[in-house]
Amino acid sequence: MLSRRILVSEFPIQGVVFHDGSDPVKMHNFYPIIYNETVFRAIESKTWSREAVLFARSSYASGQRFPVHWGGDCWSTFESMAESLRGGLSLSLSGFGFWSHDIGGFEGTSPAFIYKRWTALWTTFPRIAAFTAAGAIAFPGRY
Repeated sequence: MLSRRILVSEFPIQGVVFHDGSDPVKMHNFYPIIYNETVFRAIESKTWSREAVLFARSSYASGQRFPVHWGGDCWSTFESMAESLRGGLSLSLSGFGFWSHDIGGFEGTSPAFIYKRWTALWTTFPRIAAFTAAGAIAFPGRY
């Protein structure tokens, strides 16, 4: 129950009211869909096509409409690589066709042996990213 309290403490913020009067606590899980759809439609309107792609970090049921989803900031460890893979497989089994993760982790500096293993996993994904928390791009050539 502790994790649920932590999640609820992050959102909603006290005093926030949705424009339609919806209860912020009940909107907790649905909010990412509203947000992702708004951004997706904005991208669509600027590209004049139905080919918009959104790089989303959170979702809920029916979020499959807005590709690509990403696992979030992970540590530069084998454990985080395994967690990213498990999370992504779960996401794909839930109908999400495109998902990704940060190669070599995002938090911390990835040692060469982890980065090389993660790069091998990376080659099986349709979308790739190699960034670090420091804002640097983790180029494979550095390893």
